[in-house]
Amino acid sequence: MDKHIVALGGGGWMMGEQQSELDQYALRLTGKSDPKVCYIPTGDCSIYREN
Repeated sequence: MDKHIVALGGGGWMMGEQQSELDQYALRLTGKSDPKVCYIPTGDCSIYREN
């Protein structure tokens, strides 16, 4: 089993209406049709932070 760690710099995970090419690439790495993803945002992203 191959293992991968994908680190994103800037932007975010699944931020738009459609998946970005980077999102699609990370999902394809799993080899699964319905993968589970653990996204850990930084504290500077207000979309994922409660005010």
